Amino acid sequence: MAAKPTGKPAQQKGGGGLKHHQPAGKKRPASGGSAGGGQEFKQNKKQKSSDVPAKGPKPTAAAPTEKPALSKHEKKEKIRQKKSALKKNFGIIQDAVPIWEVLRRHQTPNDEKARLVDQVLRKVDGKLLELARHHTASRILQFCVMYGTDAQKRLLMDQVKADFLALSKSKHGRHLVQKLISQAKKEEVPSLVGLCKGYVKELLRHPQGADVMIDLYDVANTQGRNAMCAEFYGREFSLFDGIGAKGSSLSSLSQLLEGSDNAKRRSVLLHMTKALMPIVEKGILHPPMVHSYWNVFSDAQYCM
Repeated sequence: MAAKPTGKPAQQKGGGGLKHHQPAGKKRPASGGSAGGGQEFKQNKKQKSSDVPAKGPKPTAAAPTEKPALSKHEKKEKIRQKKSALKKNFGIIQDAVPIWEVLRRHQTPNDEKARLVDQVLRKVDGKLLELARHHTASRILQFCVMYGTDAQKRLLMDQVKADFLALSKSKHGRHLVQKLISQAKKEEVPSLVGLCKGYVKELLRHPQGADVMIDLYDVANTQGRNAMCAEFYGREFSLFDGIGAKGSSLSSLSQLLEGSDNAKRRSVLLHMTKALMPIVEKGILHPPMVHSYWNVFSDAQYCM
């Protein structure tokens, strides 16, 4: 009796399992091919790596050389040298500051102060007008005016007179001019008033110059004040002390206008208008001279 088929393919002996058929056109690599291919890949890799030149160690950057630390005194000296090269007269001012520190002390004797003032004047000789425009140097020179002898003050006065107008307009230089005016003797004031002749209006229009005119007007006598006021009445009064030599003896505008014809009166009032308006427009109204001129001008216009 024949055996019934079980439906499962018979397994071949020695196969250990089913055979998988390779698709057509593809061949299975020979035995040992995978190992041989791996060896060839390793050899090629070694050959390529041997062709590349071996890299040496990266060059390290040179360590910066450390400069020796400067002491506090050396740092100050270095800064001083830089400023001395950039700023004009810096060395002179720095040399004068220690002398000034001793000069300004109340306990310093008067004879010692005169000696210190002499040292400062020797250092600033020939450069006083330049140094007067510097803040620190201007203060040093003001103390020289305060504590100097009459001869030393006269020396400072003579040098300032050479550039009186420019220093009067300087931000720091005008303080030195004001100090000289306040320390000036009675007989020296007329010469200071004479330096402003023809420039009174110009100085009153300047913020710093107006302060100088205030101090000068306060110390001037009646003749000097009238001469300063005459510049507002007309050019001929400022140059020739008034028509008929009355410019220096005028005490009021009404005295000037008395006996003058209408054309002369209009000319004087027109000149005052041109002189006062720029001062008022700039708002420089604190000088007493401006108040005095404005009141006299208003009264003269009312009388006209």
